[in-house]
Amino acid sequence: MATRNKRAELTSEIGVVDSITAAEVENIVAKAVKAAVTVVHQEFDKRFNELQDYMKRLEEQVASTELNELNGNIDSVTYENHHIEVAANEVIQSQK
Repeated sequence: MATRNKRAELTSEIGVVDSITAAEVENIVAKAVKAAVTVVHQEFDKRFNELQDYMKRLEEQVASTELNELNGNIDSVTYENHHIEVAANEVIQSQK
């Protein structure tokens, strides 16, 4: 387009600051967008990795809790079996 090669005047309250072509503006905008996309991508990766780490810790806690509960149940059964065995032995000894 012909307008892309024309110079645009950037002005401020004190007068002309600089002249810039539309192609230069597009290049600046393209660089800014690329930088923004990179930052967003990095932040997304960071948050995703944090969530993965959090999920891993939760899974480990659940597994540990389940194991502790299972061990507690086994200990409880062992304790009960021991008392039943002691009571049975007492009955056997009392019958002798």
